[in-house]
Amino acid sequence: IESIDYISGNVVRAALAKHILSNCPYHKRNEVIEIDGVKRKNWVYFRGESQCTNCPFKGLCKKFSNIKISYFYPEGVTIIPATAMRCKMHPEHGFVDILVEQPICKKCSGRDGRVETVTGYVKEGKDYTVTKSFFAKTAIDRYTGTAKDGMLYSVLAVTATHEKANIFEGSIQGLAQKDLEPVKQLRIGKYISTGFGKCSLIVDEKPS
Repeated sequence: IESIDYISGNVVRAALAKHILSNCPYHKRNEVIEIDGVKRKNWVYFRGESQCTNCPFKGLCKKFSNIKISYFYPEGVTIIPATAMRCKMHPEHGFVDILVEQPICKKCSGRDGRVETVTGYVKEGKDYTVTKSFFAKTAIDRYTGTAKDGMLYSVLAVTATHEKANIFEGSIQGLAQKDLEPVKQLRIGKYISTGFGKCSLIVDEKPS
């Protein structure tokens, strides 16, 4: 199981929703409400109760249904487009865009250099990869609480250290900086072990 190297907007929205509801004194686990004739579970909405007046998440609750969240990509990277190819023998020769050029590296001798498809990110002119670590794990039997037979698996998860942290950036439209300030940390991903785990949230308000 490998973690993806970007964070989709719906994952950030789900993390925010879980954080809000876990701090809401009026939320009941697996609560189901009806919105426009459709039943919704664990839905974020402003309840207007007595404790909501001074709740730090009041702004988020009121605006949650209308906010738009982009993908979050590694800080400062350029995404390599799907039409880009690169010299197979000499990657330093750069990219060829097959949308407007022949799939040939013109910098190779004889001008017949082979090119190959390339994906990922470029940062400051160099290939960039997100820091990940490899873990081997054993599934736990939910009934016995012991290791489950035949369920050994591996995880290639996004990690960070004090020396080299993974920083992802994106935009959230429809909120003010003060609405997000109460959120200091988020648990990103479906599972802590296969997702992004505990992430610190840094808010920088910019005009849209």
